[in-house]
Amino acid sequence: MDGVVEAHPLTMVPVMYEKRGYRKSPIFFVVYDTGGGPSKLEAGRAAEKPREIVIDESLAVLYDLNAGAPFVLADFEFLISGIARRASAMFTAFFVYQLR
Repeated sequence: MDGVVEAHPLTMVPVMYEKRGYRKSPIFFVVYDTGGGPSKLEAGRAAEKPREIVIDESLAVLYDLNAGAPFVLADFEFLISGIARRASAMFTAFFVYQLR
């Protein structure tokens, strides 16, 4: 393609997130390989190890989540390594996972 210098694979999967004592929320599970992770962090650090994720700040506030806390989705546990600043879309939160 003319004008395209590089492209990176990115997958977005809509899922329902539920935490005991809170309401269910639709979120996007964003999976990237070499590019596409969050650009600004509010807290914590970028995901560096398997099962580490970064969630957006709207999800962190809604569910009272912090860096270092577990994040369970469909009986699969991740560790929140960071909180991304302004990474959500209108009405939909994100959590980001780098494919390793």
